[in-house]
Amino acid sequence: MGINLDDFQRTVDELLIRHRSILDTLSKLQEANAKINRAVAKSVTRCGCLRISARRQEIPPETDFLSWKNYTETHLDGELCERCREVLESELGESLFIWLPFVHCSIWNWATSWKKKTSA
Repeated sequence: MGINLDDFQRTVDELLIRHRSILDTLSKLQEANAKINRAVAKSVTRCGCLRISARRQEIPPETDFLSWKNYTETHLDGELCERCREVLESELGESLFIWLPFVHCSIWNWATSWKKKTSA
């Protein structure tokens, strides 16, 4: 079952009473992003279900942009345990819920942008 982006944006707008100010929304976005970063970091440092193994991404110079994904990695080893997954999903959901008021404040329709981005 797919999500209709326009309906989702309308629903969030109807439910949202606080955070209508762009300044309030921007500060909440920063807080939500920090919580996502912390959840990932704790999965590595406290739980250990994830490991970060980063190195330079080697992409041959003649590679077209759409093929880059064949040469790049996530730099993550392991899988989120159930607890870490729950925390990260919660933080990502909260972030999405904050992004939509930002979209509303900026008079921008994310569904239109998504369609443009995915059809390019």
